[in-house]
Amino acid sequence: MSLNCSQLKQKYEELLSEKDSFVLEYEKFKNGGDAQKLKELKARLEKNTKEIREVLMYPGYVFDTLKVLASSNNVVIQDIDNICNFNSKGELVGEVRVDLEWYLFHGDTLVGQIAGQDFVNVHDIHTQPNDDLAGKVEIAGKMYPFYGDTIVRKIANEDFEDVLDIHTQPSGELAGRVKIDGKWCLFHGDTLVRQIANEDFEDVDSIHTQPNDDLAGRVVVDNEWYPFYGDTIVRKIANEDFEDVLDIHTQPNGDLAGQVQIDGKWYPFHGDTIVKKIAGKDFEGVSNIHTQPSGELAGRVKIDGKWCLFHGDTLVGQIAGKDFEDVFGIYTQPSGDLAGRVQIAGKTFPFIFDGEKYVLVDEINKEETT
Repeated sequence: MSLNCSQLKQKYEELLSEKDSFVLEYEKFKNGGDAQKLKELKARLEKNTKEIREVLMYPGYVFDTLKVLASSNNVVIQDIDNICNFNSKGELVGEVRVDLEWYLFHGDTLVGQIAGQDFVNVHDIHTQPNDDLAGKVEIAGKMYPFYGDTIVRKIANEDFEDVLDIHTQPSGELAGRVKIDGKWCLFHGDTLVRQIANEDFEDVDSIHTQPNDDLAGRVVVDNEWYPFYGDTIVRKIANEDFEDVLDIHTQPNGDLAGQVQIDGKWYPFHGDTIVKKIAGKDFEGVSNIHTQPSGELAGRVKIDGKWCLFHGDTLVGQIAGKDFEDVFGIYTQPSGDLAGRVQIAGKTFPFIFDGEKYVLVDEINKEETT
């Protein structure tokens, strides 16, 4: 969607008017008002909020937001991670490292405690439908799921050793995978899942929830990794047998995507399409495969012995104006920009897009010059 300034101003004024209408209708609803009208107003309000947010997601938006976060709190941001979503106020949400400690943040607010407790590490940070932050947190050497100010110490009334892939389902329940008695299983809410398609499994990974509320990811059955969604185990891709799969996720259209190993070589795939060339070039390997908001695949790719970034059919071979030896931990931020880690002259640095070019995260902390 593209709007000029006057159209954006008009859209914003419409949004404020719709918000006022929704609040008034909600007050009527509490006293026996029209539920259907309230539902329609809510849907229109959410649609227009989403459209304005998409317009404001200019290249470099995340970079600019993090500069404000650093200056507002008078801190130096050393690293960033998992900056992938917003709350309903339109505030950016994610994780930053300050003074060698990881913090949650939303907008320009740093969060250093959960349920009144200090923590060592956080991950899988996201926003729930009610605007609570959620994810997993490390306290006294152990990882726990959390939501809002609640730390989850038992799942299905069982103790656990570890948790991964923590996310919130459309229902509002936490889900992911949990390690109990040395074995990984799926969970959603207070339900443990120990079979897929009526089969026992040895391991699971890349767990996420599809738009229809089904869990999906990859699973080990009889010592072989397969993608799965709901109660379906995928044993062929594009009608081809494969040796392994990684980076399994669901695209906006509902297709599974990731990378697949066929005859010893790794390829990106989406749905029943295997990608065998990127930017018209053959490649030796791929990793960190994910789907951008545009629907394009992105990640890193090895061409002529060198790793570079890619998104769609575009290759990125320099960061901060320099050639690099390696890139890894690649993901896409809400603005559509790539971010991750880069190795230059033997040292590893986090990087981000500033609206014009890829730069090292340290640029966030530099004062503007005029």
